Amino acid sequence: VLSAGTNDGLTKDSVVNITRNNRLIAKAVIKKVRQDVSSAVTLPEWTREDIRVGDLVSINLPAPLTA
Repeated sequence: VLSAGTNDGLTKDSVVNITRNNRLIAKAVIKKVRQDVSSAVTLPEWTREDIRVGDLVSINLPAPLTA
């Protein structure tokens, strides 16, 4: 469960990065989202450590296209 939602730019099926001390811990997919809270499921192939309270979550935005 994340303390972020649509107010923070999350949408259903968004992929988020979970980091600790500037290291990638896991990636997860948002399954349910509300204005200020959402739930996600971790992607097993991207899970390197157990997630803990206080880990940081950021939206995994696609790279911009260049001409």
